[in-house]
This record gives sequence, C-alpha cells and structure tokens, in this order.
Amino acid sequence: MELILRDGASPAEKQKAAQLIEHVLPGEPQKENALSITRAAASIVLLTAYITGPAVLASNHWTSFEYWVLTGAYVLYLAEKSNKPESSWQISFELCEMAAEAALTALVEECEQQKDLVQGFPLVDGHTYRARVTILVGLLSALDLSLRIRRKPRGKADFIRSFLSIRLKEASMWGESAVPYLFLAALQAHQSYVEEGLAIQLVREISQANGASATGRGIPNPYYSPEEALRLTYGLDWLNSEQFLGHSYCVASLIDFLARRLRRQALAGLWFGVTRMALLSFIPANFGEWFRWRSSEGVLDSRLPGEPQSWASLRDAAETIFLDGLPPTLRKRPSFALWFALVFPHRFTPATARFIDDAVSKSGV
Repeated sequence: MELILRDGASPAEKQKAAQLIEHVLPGEPQKENALSITRAAASIVLLTAYITGPAVLASNHWTSFEYWVLTGAYVLYLAEKSNKPESSWQISFELCEMAAEAALTALVEECEQQKDLVQGFPLVDGHTYRARVTILVGLLSALDLSLRIRRKPRGKADFIRSFLSIRLKEASMWGESAVPYLFLAALQAHQSYVEEGLAIQLVREISQANGASATGRGIPNPYYSPEEALRLTYGLDWLNSEQFLGHSYCVASLIDFLARRLRRQALAGLWFGVTRMALLSFIPANFGEWFRWRSSEGVLDSRLPGEPQSWASLRDAAETIFLDGLPPTLRKRPSFALWFALVFPHRFTPATARFIDDAVSKSGV
C-alpha cells in the first residue's frame, strides 16, 4: 500500500519494491516446476504494473524505468535459481524490457519538449539540478546504446547526441552510484577525448575525495541513491555517520577502461591518489544473487593497487577480465545489462563494465 499510495513524482523506492517482490516469489525456486515459475514471473510483472501506477500518472518516467528494470532483474533471478527453460519466464521478462524501453522513450520525448531542465522553485533547484542532468544523460544514453546493440531503429539518436553535447558539461557526481550514468554517457559520446577525459575526471574526483589523506567523510558508495547521497552532502541526514574514506567500489572499473584505451600517462598521473584507496568489489555467491537488490550471500573483495605498478600487467589484467563470473542470463542480454548497471549501481564491477564496453564497441556507430 505504501508503494501504491506513494507520491508519483518521488524517486523509486527500490528497497521496498524488492522486499515485496521477494515475498511474492517462491522461497526455493529450484524446487518448483516450470508452470510455477511462469506464474511467479507473471505475478511480479502484474504487481509492478500496480506499483508504477502513481509514477505513470505523474509522468515520472525515471521511476517507471527503475521499477521495470528491477522486476526484470528478479525475473532473471527466478531463471538462474530455478534453471527452468526460457519459455517459462521469457514472456514476463520481455514485458519488463518493453515497459522499461517505453519509459525511456517517453523521457526522451519529454526532454525534446522542455526548454530547460529546471524543476520546482528555480532559486533552490541548484542543489539538485546537476544531479538531475547526470541522471538524464545516463538514461538517454542507455536508450540509444541499447538500440544500437539490438540493431533497432534509433529515431532519437540525433537529439540524444545533441543533448549530450550541450548538457554533459553540467553533469556532476553525487556519489559512486552516479558512475554508471556517466560511464554510459562517455560511451555514447563516442569521442575518445570525451569518454576517456570523463573517466579520468571521475578517477581523480573519487581519489581526491576518498583517499587516505582526504578530509571530510568522502563520496558515498554506490549503495546510496542520488537522493540519499545529496542528503548526506547537504547535512540533512543527521543520524548517518558512515565514512567513505580509504576505499572505492568504482575506480577499478574506470582504471581498466583507461588501460584498455592505452592511457598510460593519464593513469601514471592518477596513480598516487589511486594507491591511497582500497579497491572494493562485492562478489555474489551465485548467479541468482546478482539480481537481488540486497544479496545475502557473497564476498566483499578488497585489494590494494600496486605501488609501483607494472603497465604491462595492468594492461593485461584489463584485457583479460573474465566474464564467466557474470550470470549467463545477463551475458545473453547485453542491452539489458546497460539498464541493470544504472538501477543496480552496486553491481557495476570491472566485469560488468568490460561486458558493456565490449557490447557497445561491437555494435558500431
């Protein structure tokens, strides 16, 4: 009831939606037959149709998109856990994809009609304006890149390219959950000086804010939503004292990205700051856990960058990232992986970033 009665203009409440979905799904999918899996997948799709109702009425396309991608992820969770044929859940998953794409398309059309991106009272919108731009450049890029990967018509490609050329300079990083948005925007720009420059800037900002010698509390990790991160930044969450200094979840993916593009000198200039942080990555215990909003089974991997670091070994490591650790259902759906990285920023790992990077590179221009 809280989800259905929620203000449609609000951001998606992914934590509550995930809890609700997990209560609807069977506790042990591997013990269910194919018909039960079909019914379970259809049930959460129907449930999401109710949950997204307020957002649809408010034309909140971002929230609609997030709920449908979240539901699509749980359909893949069912698939991985049950190991049933695709025919038992594929239709439900495709409905989630179609709804998510429709939300992104509607968002692009709304952006075309807007003269500016200001919302609410202009004098105070500056606190959220740049975060809004970051979300928009990421979402619009996700739509066009997914269409490229699937070889589908890209009717809005010119507008999206123009939007990025104007707005990308206004984007900012509220926390590490913003990195997937900016990563997709960099890939969409398709200009080496833009995509590599943006990755360099992100590594530098995170290193300066979260390095061992930094002051303050650091940049919030990818488990913090834009709204939650902004509340910390502006001192509105008085009860939260979490510190983020000394580690990063996203820098490793960006380092690999730059190493694959042979940006040796740029990385050399960044390396001192990088070595002042531990590079973290959560590894779910099994493929099904990848698609849960909060995995209860897995390992938090932590490593320190080499000091000094061999360029040859760094480049080899970036080029030979094993994708076998990604769920097979995700590896078969690279266009959905783009959306998944935005909605589940805590699953934006070096393997996820490499998989998306490869999929976009193979798609052409």
